[in-house]
Amino acid sequence: MSWPVSLSVQIGLRGPVAVWVLAAHAWALLVPLALIAAVFVNSEFVASRTDFAWGFYVAAGVMMAGSAFEIAQNTIDRWYLTRECASAEGKSFCDLLFYWMIVASQAAVIVACYGSRLWLTLPVVLLTAIYPAFYMRAKLEIVPLALLGTCSVIALWFSFRDPLVLLQLMVTPLTAVFFAALLRTGAQSLHGFTTLVASSNGLFAAAAIFSSADDEPASWLLASSCAVLLGAAILAVPRLTRNLKATPLPD
Repeated sequence: MSWPVSLSVQIGLRGPVAVWVLAAHAWALLVPLALIAAVFVNSEFVASRTDFAWGFYVAAGVMMAGSAFEIAQNTIDRWYLTRECASAEGKSFCDLLFYWMIVASQAAVIVACYGSRLWLTLPVVLLTAIYPAFYMRAKLEIVPLALLGTCSVIALWFSFRDPLVLLQLMVTPLTAVFFAALLRTGAQSLHGFTTLVASSNGLFAAAAIFSSADDEPASWLLASSCAVLLGAAILAVPRLTRNLKATPLPD
């Protein structure tokens, strides 16, 4: 597959791998639209179950901004990820903004659900505001991500009572095993899988809103079955990717 010279300089991938990775990021950029649609179509129901329904629109917009910053950083890294890249274990301004937007989107979900409770809103907003301080400390950026991510899932659960939202708790470990396999093997196709998994939270939230609004929340059997499959994937990915070869750099 031939690329224009200007693109080939910025994309260190070729052929199907490049198409797959770029398509996965385009998908991640657009996934928050599902959350917007769920809230818009069921606006009265969502307003009756939450404090500030507009917070979901803010969350979706911030998610999309985060994806845009991630795409920008990946372009800086020429889409070929190694441990040293800012898109991986390095640090950069775009990478900071990506993670900050993710934290802010989680905070927006919490505020949307229970924003009238100042004892909850104030620490959530404060933690979001000071996130860059966590980012600059090695490995501490996981603290607000984990805390606000868990709280946002709990807030969604108590607002809509659909067990599908609890599956978001398994997204992070599954993303982590794909990302670890990518850095370990250098097989850049895993970048696409990492992105697809990481961006799935919005789909779980949208599905929960739609099903709850129809008074047909997902059964615990369905949610449990999905959890078992996700758990099996978490255990299987390291073994299945063990023998993958590094994607060759383009000439």
